[in-house]
Amino acid sequence: MKKLLALVLVLVVAGLAWALYQRGAAPGAHGPEGSAAARDLLTYIPADAPFAIASLQPAPKAVVEQTMAASAGIVEAYRQGFLDVRKKIAAQDGDNPETQRALAMFDALEQEFAGKTPQQIAEHLGLSLQSRSAFYGLGLLPVLRIQLGDVEKMRGFVERMQALAGSELVERPVGDEHYWTLPQPDLKVQPALALIDGQLILTALPANADDATARRILGIDRPARSMADDNRLQRLADEMHYTPYAVGFVDSLALIDAFTRDDDAVKASFLKALEVEAPELDATCLAEARRIAGAWPRISLGLTQFDLQGSSALTVVHTDPAIAAELKKLRAPMPGGPGREAGTVFDFGLSLALNQLPAVVTALANQISAQPFACEAFAGLNTSAEQAKLGINQPMLFAAAPVFSGLRVAIDAFELDPATMQPTMTGTTLIASDHPDSLIGMARSAIPQLADVQLGAAGEVVALPAMPGAQPGQTVHAARGEKLIGLAVGDAAADTLPQRLKSDPGYQPLLHVAAGSRIYEVIADGIDQVVEAMPEGEERDELALQATLMRASYAKTFKGSAFRMELTDRGIEFIQDAEFVQP
Repeated sequence: MKKLLALVLVLVVAGLAWALYQRGAAPGAHGPEGSAAARDLLTYIPADAPFAIASLQPAPKAVVEQTMAASAGIVEAYRQGFLDVRKKIAAQDGDNPETQRALAMFDALEQEFAGKTPQQIAEHLGLSLQSRSAFYGLGLLPVLRIQLGDVEKMRGFVERMQALAGSELVERPVGDEHYWTLPQPDLKVQPALALIDGQLILTALPANADDATARRILGIDRPARSMADDNRLQRLADEMHYTPYAVGFVDSLALIDAFTRDDDAVKASFLKALEVEAPELDATCLAEARRIAGAWPRISLGLTQFDLQGSSALTVVHTDPAIAAELKKLRAPMPGGPGREAGTVFDFGLSLALNQLPAVVTALANQISAQPFACEAFAGLNTSAEQAKLGINQPMLFAAAPVFSGLRVAIDAFELDPATMQPTMTGTTLIASDHPDSLIGMARSAIPQLADVQLGAAGEVVALPAMPGAQPGQTVHAARGEKLIGLAVGDAAADTLPQRLKSDPGYQPLLHVAAGSRIYEVIADGIDQVVEAMPEGEERDELALQATLMRASYAKTFKGSAFRMELTDRGIEFIQDAEFVQP
């Protein structure tokens, strides 16, 4: 049974990985939902699906090939880890017949994939560089569909692997088609795999599902009204400026409807299999659930860039305009401005109008207090609102608010001494403050060594005396800018400090995190030091594999990456950018 579960897991991971590879499209593609083939895929997705993400066109071949080539190191690293596991299993219990069958499957998988590039593995499994995929909710049930290039190759792989497992998957007929589940009748809900309409389908079905339920879940019977009918994803792409590479959403009201509706035959079949009653909400609870959904109506997600140079993903948690307006009051200019300097190992920033925080928290809490929830399921929100209003009024917060509005830390170099495990680093720290003189005064009072330090004109770098606990020979400098104070550790960082003492009023993310490819080497070096001190065992092997992955793929794939969190008119936005290493 474990081997069959492993087979299902392999297929699920392969399917999800391939779906991620396919989040691309040819630049300049237009038209309703991208193309006729994409529209056909969308006909399986109900128009009232509570969540969905789909590629509207196939990924540009050059981008997929570059991405897959960059992942070759990951494939090889996992292959080596796979072989190490096999060796240990053989050494521990190699004479056991069950173990011998497991080893046979390991060997078969090695034979299937050894020596193949990621692209060759995909083709071997029947996947296509030009396939499309969709992940969506049939009610609350998740379904993944991937168009295949060669269905028979995938079918042959499944059949070869299950034969080696020594116990076949259960093949269940549904009309002229069939699907596979696990041969474990005590499972009330079964993972299901099907090859229908040229697609790989991964989902779940109730045990002993009737024909009508199976046909509905597997898409043999398609919804009367689908995403292809209302152009919803294309409209979302237009609204959010997403490319057709990947577009998706989570709809709060649709989730509530899927949870509460009593005319969903698929949901009823799962409840029957699980032997549980249908969830019920009285009129009050339903109205208040919809009230919450109105305040946080949806999440939208998609790619705004995916080309040979890099990618950019945008996720937006949409809020009611009143909530968004309050959250925007917390915005403040990010010290150091936008972007990441080339060569920087790691860059972290936080900007927050701390003096606005008590009023914002109180205003948001009052939206609940003014109309408390009567439904018992939501009563905790009433308590949380009152606690938030009390908790935000803290003396330390009121003391810090006038002198702090942002922090930016940039690490330019980082080395770990293998003998002492002590780090050596150079970099800068910027602190934004509406009252920098007050902040300087507080520092002088807290640290006696700074009592006589005087910061001169803006941008003038001043050497600081040795600090308690500082490493021998480590230099620290300081400078001030307009509403900024900067510190530099190391002489090289001191040279860059004047240029970094800036802020851009147009760049006000709540959170900014960026890194260069060197970060993966630094993390891998640290893992190596930890691994050397660990005893033999599974945990040690897993850590060693992570270090290998860092060096073999991540450092060779990403030239740089960045993440930021923004508070905007739409709500809370998360932007993740990646710059690819060019071959």
